[in-house]
Amino acid sequence: MSLPDSDYDRIRTELGRDPTPEEAELFENLWSEHCAYRSSRPLLGAFDSEGEQVVVGPGDDAAVVAVPGADGANG
Repeated sequence: MSLPDSDYDRIRTELGRDPTPEEAELFENLWSEHCAYRSSRPLLGAFDSEGEQVVVGPGDDAAVVAVPGADGANG
């Protein structure tokens, strides 16, 4: 399991037992940086979530922004 020991300890505490191999895989995937944005969430909060260039704001899926072209027009 590639989760930090502190996470593994929390899982054992919450379950009251060691997780099964299947449960361990689920925790590893769901608590990963890719799914949970554990370390990047505070940094992502520094970006504007509304404005002229924000096409789709943050939510359950990826946000979309318009990137200005060489002429400065959004596209």
